[in-house]
Amino acid sequence: MEDLLQGIRRGRLHEATGAGRAGFAAALAATFAGPLVWIARDTGPQGRETLNPHGLGVFLDPARLIVVRPAEAREVLWCMEQALRSGAAPLVIGETGDPPDLTRSRRLQLAAEAGPATGLCLFTGRPVANASETRWRATPLPGRRQEWACIKDKRGRTGAWEIRLRDPATAHLDPRAADWQAGWQAGWGAGRAPGWEPATKTDPKPGLTPAGNCA
Repeated sequence: MEDLLQGIRRGRLHEATGAGRAGFAAALAATFAGPLVWIARDTGPQGRETLNPHGLGVFLDPARLIVVRPAEAREVLWCMEQALRSGAAPLVIGETGDPPDLTRSRRLQLAAEAGPATGLCLFTGRPVANASETRWRATPLPGRRQEWACIKDKRGRTGAWEIRLRDPATAHLDPRAADWQAGWQAGWGAGRAPGWEPATKTDPKPGLTPAGNCA
């Protein structure tokens, strides 16, 4: 199995899109120690529901999560910048709606370097040219599977991986699973995230945007 999620370097800004983006973010979060920050706009009682602790429990202890709910969408990026710059949490996840433009993403990248901390923007809009180092698309597949496609990497390494989610009723919920964590600590070696079965690299799918064309 080739390296999974290779290229997601610490102290950088990254992006994820697609219907499976929250699961991607949770699996990435499981590779970090300490508190984690998740920022999403508060849309009120008729809007978006809060994160499901039972779903997150497949990947990590929900008690580690600091949830920030700003009232306005534009405040999500401001909160991300402050959290990244503080360095108080090693990973800051922000549900940004549209992806940050070049100026805002550069501010987030500088904040990530200053922390240092890693930023992950979860977006639903059309991709734009910005300062993120990598961009991932997470697509749910039948049978508790997902495809994770790296569609942008400033270092030029892209690809797609098929991931299978374990059954939450039987999965061992240890976020420090040695076979996964050791791989990441060794420099993005092969392994698997808690809650995920080993991944298989797939051939690039038609329609994937080469890294050089999505800036």
